[in-house]
Amino acid sequence: NWIDEGYFCPEGSSGPQQEPCPGGFWTGIRGTTGVDSGDNSCASCTEGFYCPPGSASELDCPAGSYCPAESSELLPCPA
Repeated sequence: NWIDEGYFCPEGSSGPQQEPCPGGFWTGIRGTTGVDSGDNSCASCTEGFYCPPGSASELDCPAGSYCPAESSELLPCPA
């Protein structure tokens, strides 16, 4: 299956970039078929990382920000 990393293809679809993994989820696996539904799906972004839509990997949350689980963007630390 040639679905690009960061994307998934719902059953019955075709093409390499059908649906991006939603914000807060990622996949580095080609051929992903769903979101948070098992081994072959977009996985939840873990605490300490963030995952914009279409992420092929988790991105480190830099100093001065915090990232709870399933973060799609950086959140500034409170003053």
